[in-house]
Amino acid sequence: MENKQRPVIAETRELVQKYHVLEKAQIYDYFALDGRDHFVGKAFKALEKERQVFIHPELEVVAASEEAIAAKDLGTMKAVWVLVDVMKKKQVEEHFPASKEEYPVRIVFYGEGEIFDILYISEAEVYGGKQSVFAEKKFDSCGHIIVVENPDYISAIHIADVIGYCVVKEGGEVEYYQYSQGGSEE
Repeated sequence: MENKQRPVIAETRELVQKYHVLEKAQIYDYFALDGRDHFVGKAFKALEKERQVFIHPELEVVAASEEAIAAKDLGTMKAVWVLVDVMKKKQVEEHFPASKEEYPVRIVFYGEGEIFDILYISEAEVYGGKQSVFAEKKFDSCGHIIVVENPDYISAIHIADVIGYCVVKEGGEVEYYQYSQGGSEE
């Protein structure tokens, strides 16, 4: 049991350090992919005891520090749900947070010889004038998955090489859409 617990502790620490703030449910779902989710509770206790993570009891989040919770990025948290959902469907060899310069890209991942990224674009960014910045910005020629709050504004997003759009619902359920000239389709 101890031999199987240690890697989960190390990987949990690494996930939290990578993405700064995650919902507990995201970490459980991540480890459920390979059947190790039953080790997560003990990993949380061990890491919290060692002061390597901070667990907020009311928000049900795990953070790199108490200060990280105040600075949590909703877009990145939603992108992690999408990443976990993608991992259910295809092999992801590596994933990592995007740099600030790559904004609105939140996560970059690769697997099966392909590179993808997950962007988060809020409705305020689309209609608040930032859309022109996105249109002018040169994104890498990889497949883009774009997380939106509401599918109604998908048609206003103009970025090349988009393979899909999605909405992350309460509890982490990911609903995918494809945009066609006639509008978004579920």
